[in-house]
Amino acid sequence: MDSRDIQLAKTSLAEACVGLTDAQRLYVEARAQGLNKTAAGKFAGLSEGNLQKAIRRMEAHPKVRTAMSEAAKLTAAKLEITRTDAVQGMLDALPMCATATEVIMAWREIAKLLGHYAAEKVEINVNRRDLTAERLATLPTSELMKLVGSPPPIAEGQSEALSAEFEVLSSSLQEPEPIDVEPEPE
Repeated sequence: MDSRDIQLAKTSLAEACVGLTDAQRLYVEARAQGLNKTAAGKFAGLSEGNLQKAIRRMEAHPKVRTAMSEAAKLTAAKLEITRTDAVQGMLDALPMCATATEVIMAWREIAKLLGHYAAEKVEINVNRRDLTAERLATLPTSELMKLVGSPPPIAEGQSEALSAEFEVLSSSLQEPEPIDVEPEPE
C-alpha cells in the first residue's frame, strides 16, 4: 500500500465520523487503538450504570459500525495487511491447534474473514404480466421454484415412495459371501 491508499483511508474515516457524537467518535477511536469494548466504553464516557447496554447500543449504531469499519481499513492500510495476509496467518496457525475446538474456532475466523457468514441478498425479477402478487401468493412451492429456475423440492407423499424404493434397493444388495483362503504350504 502506498501513501495514496493511506490518505484515501483517512479521508474515508473522516467522512464516516461526520455526524458522530463526541462519545461515538471517542468510542471508535478507542476501538481502533485496540481497546476492548468495555475499556472503549469507559474511555468514551458511557454510563457506568448501564455500561454493557450502552456498549451494545453503540456497537449496533450504523454510523458507528461504518466508522469502525473505515478505521479498520486505515489500520490495515498503515500496516499493509490485506485480507489474504490475515487468512494466510490463520492457515499458518492451524497446525498449532491442540484441540478440535481450537481448529473449529480457527476455521470459523477464516470463514468470517472470507465473508461466508454474511447475509446474501437475492433479488428475483419476475417480468410476466400474468403474475400478480396475489397470484404468486397462491402458487404452490413447486411452481415458484420453477419460476426462479430451481428444482422443485420433494413433494408430500413422494418422500415415502422414495424411502420404499430405497428399502427395496438396499434389501436387494446382498452381503458378499466370505472367501475361504487356505494358507500356502511352506
